[in-house]
Amino acid sequence: MKTLAFAFSLLCAGYALAGEPDGAADGVLLEVAGEVWRLPLDGEAWAPAAAGTALAAGDSIRTGKKSRARVRIGTNIDLRLGPNAELQIEEPESGEQPVPMVSLLLGWLQATVSHAPGEKVPFEVHTGNAVAGVRGTEFVVAAGLDGLTRAEVLSGEVAFAAEETEVAVGAGYASEATEGAAPLAPGAAKTSDWEAWQEEREGRARERAEEMAASFTSRVDELAGRLDGLRKAESRQREKIRWLIAKLSQARRANQPRVAEKARERLLDLMAQQLRLHKELRRAAVRLSGFIRRLVRLEEAIAGAGGEKAAEALAAHPRLASALRWLRTKDATGKDPDRLRALERERRETLRQMAAFRAMFREAGFTRADLREARERLRRLRGDQRP
Repeated sequence: MKTLAFAFSLLCAGYALAGEPDGAADGVLLEVAGEVWRLPLDGEAWAPAAAGTALAAGDSIRTGKKSRARVRIGTNIDLRLGPNAELQIEEPESGEQPVPMVSLLLGWLQATVSHAPGEKVPFEVHTGNAVAGVRGTEFVVAAGLDGLTRAEVLSGEVAFAAEETEVAVGAGYASEATEGAAPLAPGAAKTSDWEAWQEEREGRARERAEEMAASFTSRVDELAGRLDGLRKAESRQREKIRWLIAKLSQARRANQPRVAEKARERLLDLMAQQLRLHKELRRAAVRLSGFIRRLVRLEEAIAGAGGEKAAEALAAHPRLASALRWLRTKDATGKDPDRLRALERERRETLRQMAAFRAMFREAGFTRADLREARERLRRLRGDQRP
């Protein structure tokens, strides 16, 4: 199965480089209207969040019905979340210039990035089914309950990609993509009411509830297995890197330039492979989280539409009920109360692994030149693997 993830890369104002103080992913909850909750990386339960709450990589923000929130990341990125939205702050991608990232699991957000002329910084917004690069300052991303993602550009340009197909979306235009399909050719932007768009997608999801639930358990098992395999590979690779860093330091102290150069060459190759693993890890984790969140939200939507007959409404969807029972049953390990908690723990462990690599990266004192070379090797590695 092809790996899918939606990303929007925005080249704007500067962030700290690797080796400098790490704060690229840090943010703050600026405004709250209605019901807004926060789940920290190490937390177990959602709790009400107030304006002024500091946010860090791994934290999640959720808005309730008729509720909104405004999040600031760094000093330049402003995100406005609509109702029934869920946002995760991701661990920045390691590199010469750390890439701040967020994942939008459901709902919509409007992003505005301020920057001086000529300044550039990457910024990414992920949903569950493609990768895109953004060159602009203001755009809207919406992740529907039925799996549709829509991007509308208010200024600048978006390179919107899914299933190895990319389209350029300019200011005043929009594109959409569904899971497993290439993005549509850009058309004129026409969405003025994002809440109405969200309700329309929810209605479509209720109509397709049984279809969406039919393959849920097998697909979640597949994604969870892939995530577990990637995490183990990343952990093994990180240990090799740690050992080589120690060997490189020892060779330099012993004034053994040939040994040091050999260790550095091997280290750069491993760093390139590690960067690739991190991209795959993030895509698998975001897709898994989005898929699960959509199913749980679908249950809420069907029950809500049923009113006093919520139980009857849910009973009319046996496949959905079966998938939800599976999700709320203990997994084989028995480490967590249910599979939902177990899968959430996997996502958190993924973020912790990425943070551990960034910390090791900084402590080793890698230079800008080292990072550039590792990324160049990563590009060559990708080129070699293309058919």
